[in-house]
Amino acid sequence: MMAPKKTLFSPKKKAKSQAASASMPRVSSLMPKAAPAAGTSSKLPANNSIELSIMPYTRRASDIMQSLPDEPLFQVQVKHDAKPSVTNRILASMNNFLQELHTEDWSMPSTLAALRTEAGILLQITGHDDPHGAGFIPWRIAFYVVRGPSDLQNALNLLDSFFTYRKTHLTDNDIAFPNAFKVHLSIAEPLGNAVDTTQFANATTVTSPATLDPFEAAPPAGHKILIFSAEFHQDGWNLSGVFVGQTYA
Repeated sequence: MMAPKKTLFSPKKKAKSQAASASMPRVSSLMPKAAPAAGTSSKLPANNSIELSIMPYTRRASDIMQSLPDEPLFQVQVKHDAKPSVTNRILASMNNFLQELHTEDWSMPSTLAALRTEAGILLQITGHDDPHGAGFIPWRIAFYVVRGPSDLQNALNLLDSFFTYRKTHLTDNDIAFPNAFKVHLSIAEPLGNAVDTTQFANATTVTSPATLDPFEAAPPAGHKILIFSAEFHQDGWNLSGVFVGQTYA
């Protein structure tokens, strides 16, 4: 399986303007239209931190989606319970962001499809329901990143630039964002010191382990899951199991 070409996104320097620094795709042609992000009621404060939760998802991305290479896959969940929220209408705002990046540098991906094939970054949004009781959070945002720690860093550079862009580029019916974002990045312990936030434009704190459950977000392919329930027998030697969910091809 051919691995995706590497596309690099540079972190936004803090002293510079908010102009975007990477380029990406047209979301409307590839992704379902997103409803407003969960948790954006008028009672939410505007200065809540943006939460990024990072964890290894699988050792072989091709096991989940055949079009992906035989490389590790990481999940980056984005949660922003604030009013306004960077996750609100993220498809439209990310689409505009990517188009601007491509205008500045034609070597950058210009569509979400190109973002996946050239940079190995996939965007998924959880739907409004959870028919199999997996624990999905409605409208939760997750980015999936193929390959290694350097590619994960690349995706985080992109998100930091997007947050900066979002502050000054409002979509329909948006209210103004705070002057500065606070970002809380929690990362799974096996990744250690794989992430460097020193060049990020937005103030970022890093903790371990990851704070969000990986099953709160939709998987990188599809929206259905298979649940295996196990029960150990009292003899300590035997195990009974039941598969529930999408047990058909």
